[in-house]
Amino acid sequence: MDNNNITPFPIVSNALVSELDELFPPKEFSPKDDLRNMDYYFGQRNIVNFLRAKNAEQQENILTNNRD
Repeated sequence: MDNNNITPFPIVSNALVSELDELFPPKEFSPKDDLRNMDYYFGQRNIVNFLRAKNAEQQENILTNNRD
């Protein structure tokens, strides 16, 4: 993969992460719940967690780059 053609990831705001966390809150499942629904839900949460991690990474980069 050519690193010169990598497009930077868009900025992920705190507001976006908070809103998605409210729309797709963590929840518990029981063994009686439908596996398909659980998979769908965990896919949603996976995206929220991914964007939260990107947000934290971007915030860390802002702090680190401002020290130069």
